[in-house]
Amino acid sequence: MKKVIVVAAALMASTVQASSGLDFGDLNFFLKSGQFNITSNVSVLNTEVEDEGTSTQSETNGYIFDNRFTVGVLDNLNVFVGLDYAYDNKTQEFLGAVKGNRSTNDGISNPALGANYRLMKQSDAAVNLDFGAVARVRIMDAEIGTEGTDGQYNTGNHSIELNSSVGRKWNEANEFRLTASVTQQLDGEIEDSGPAGSVDFETDPSTDISLTAAYQYRPVQEFMMAVAVKATRIGEVDFVNKTTDDESTAEAHLDFDFTFTAKYLITETIIGKFNYGMSRLAEYNIETNGTDSEQANRHANFYGIGIDLLF
Repeated sequence: MKKVIVVAAALMASTVQASSGLDFGDLNFFLKSGQFNITSNVSVLNTEVEDEGTSTQSETNGYIFDNRFTVGVLDNLNVFVGLDYAYDNKTQEFLGAVKGNRSTNDGISNPALGANYRLMKQSDAAVNLDFGAVARVRIMDAEIGTEGTDGQYNTGNHSIELNSSVGRKWNEANEFRLTASVTQQLDGEIEDSGPAGSVDFETDPSTDISLTAAYQYRPVQEFMMAVAVKATRIGEVDFVNKTTDDESTAEAHLDFDFTFTAKYLITETIIGKFNYGMSRLAEYNIETNGTDSEQANRHANFYGIGIDLLF
């Protein structure tokens, strides 16, 4: 009987030890000092929106490349650089059954510079607890192409994000992670480039708040499936037309994003991914001089592949 108890205790101890470890590909995986990670994804993105004020519908299709390079400075401190790029990102406008001219908004986005600090790890506490900061930098003026003109993909303002995440891998197959963030959008400028000429807008600061819940199932070491739901409250934005001095307000609204990721561990340091996502976006009004223009029937979805490399 004593031998049975000893064996059972040993098995329980080994199970606890196995479940407390985090492997490459886990949601809560954190780089150790001296490690490098390169993440790259390419997605086919489709978005749709209807401007009920002008009875115009717009559909955008393009290829989005998002890339992130992360380095472990310390065992509990990671820093990263992120850069997105849009290719063949075309918008087709419709006025009823009449097609308008297509416009293109390609190029790089605002680069992201950030850091994540692990305050608690599950091997020493009940959960992993992380704090992070991300700065997105406007490297050039923003230009939006409309009605057949070409523009750019970047936004016309800097932003600063503070976030915190809590998560745990409670056994070898199951894991969760919750993330809350606050993003301060700084004031900026946007050039609307249309066929009749360019119009400049100044935007005031605004604040966005988001909450993300993610779960991953890893039945075997090589294969992972993750789902995530993100709710984002887009803050109210005031902006002014610098040519006419007309003031406008885009009201606050709540957007939801749903993502699914399937990952396969090709080698100990290479992961291949399939990504799919869809968004359910709220309707909101843009008020200009007392006149409302409702942005309705907003939808977005994407699918694509990616790769993670660990050095």
